[in-house]
Amino acid sequence: MDILRDLLMQQKKKYIQLSQVMDITMQMAEAIDRDDNVTIGMLVAMRQEPLLVIDEIEQAIGVQLDPLPADMAIHLRALLSGRGDELASAEEAMLDEQCKMNFRLLSRIVMIDKRVNQKIGKDQSFYR
Repeated sequence: MDILRDLLMQQKKKYIQLSQVMDITMQMAEAIDRDDNVTIGMLVAMRQEPLLVIDEIEQAIGVQLDPLPADMAIHLRALLSGRGDELASAEEAMLDEQCKMNFRLLSRIVMIDKRVNQKIGKDQSFYR
């Protein structure tokens, strides 16, 4: 199914962007440990670009799923969100695994970002 290959390709692109976000977030954590506010500001700005690309990827996925029959769209959305119970094909299994990899990386990013945000924001932290 072409849609599965397209979704897998989109998820792989998303992983690349998440990897960039992870790298920048780790650099931010290191800059905070050094009290390097100039670098922190630059890294915050740099992190915006891959986040915007991720948003574009998510929008493109929505555009791909919207015209599909409702039952197929629901099934694919469940797969993309890690709630795919029935993996009918090898392509679905590959998509499911890529989505799980993306989620694990995103979870690590959030963990580091939480620490960074709490150090920067203190009482005003987003994660408070």
